[in-house]
Amino acid sequence: MKMLLALSVASISLLLNANDNSIVLKKVNELYESRHSDRTNLKKALDLLDALDAAGVKDQQVYIEISRLCFFYGDEKEVKEERIQIFDKGIKYGQLAISMNEKSDNAHFWYLANMGRTIQLKGIMNGLVAAREVKKEIKKTLVLNPRHVGALSASCSFYAQVPGIFGGSIEKAEQQALEAISIEPRYTFLYLDAARVYIQMGKYDLAREYLAKMNAIKEPYSRADYEVIDRPTGKKLIKQIDELTKTAEKQ
Repeated sequence: MKMLLALSVASISLLLNANDNSIVLKKVNELYESRHSDRTNLKKALDLLDALDAAGVKDQQVYIEISRLCFFYGDEKEVKEERIQIFDKGIKYGQLAISMNEKSDNAHFWYLANMGRTIQLKGIMNGLVAAREVKKEIKKTLVLNPRHVGALSASCSFYAQVPGIFGGSIEKAEQQALEAISIEPRYTFLYLDAARVYIQMGKYDLAREYLAKMNAIKEPYSRADYEVIDRPTGKKLIKQIDELTKTAEKQ
């Protein structure tokens, strides 16, 4: 399997001809799920997918995986223009995946996830058209799969961030966060959603409670997600809660 990291476009073409592209996709997932041990693994995984694409593969799962990895890879970048470029790529491949099968919940979700990031970066999250597009894609994903916790998380963020005039509601955000946790309690990022909602509501004790629950999960759904993203984010939220609590005590 280690040899897959050095696969050329020609080598991947041979695998495809042998109907073996699943081997590459398996390696991509292994690299993704081990990126907390080697932070270069995410880029290696994306490079493998790009090589599959360059080899002429037309596979919906490959397009979905490119879109998914672009979302996480874009989040690792600090330069705004570079992030937008990567998220735009994620949007493109999400659209390609949807064009191959409009009933794929994951195709719609990763298209939505990358689109949400570009909207935030371009500063138009409060725009009516943008908000409607995000909401439409969330709804499509949840119609296809009502238990899609990623879409429920996106719905939580939408309701929490969008002004009420465009459909925002912190109470609905709370409901979506808790519903997602009830479906898959091992997804650590869902506890961050709940914590953010309770911070926004001024319920700091509840926010701390959900962050503690997250850190108490012995076998997270994705150890890499927890180590690379969720645990560090949780620490930042604790600091934010401490500062907000101190401010509230002074008033």
